[in-house]
Amino acid sequence: MTTRYFSSLIEQSLSRSTEATLSIMGVTNPQLREHLAQQMGADCGKPGSFLASPVFQQMFGWKESNHTMRSLTEGNALLSKAVVDSLDDQN
Repeated sequence: MTTRYFSSLIEQSLSRSTEATLSIMGVTNPQLREHLAQQMGADCGKPGSFLASPVFQQMFGWKESNHTMRSLTEGNALLSKAVVDSLDDQN
């Protein structure tokens, strides 16, 4: 079973985008409006779709750590010294 956490949000975005576009375009013919709405209503990211596949950014807080960037190069070396130097701008 696949859980689709944001499915209602995606459907709402697609519906609102379609309606807004049809309104801005001034499409008043009912048959043409219905045809265009069907074309624009394809699943996100599919051929002919009005919207690309959804992308969600980090929206939950980060958990702080006691580790410093420099400590990530020690021991098992999660990061290389060159990466940390680059991130810290200490070349």
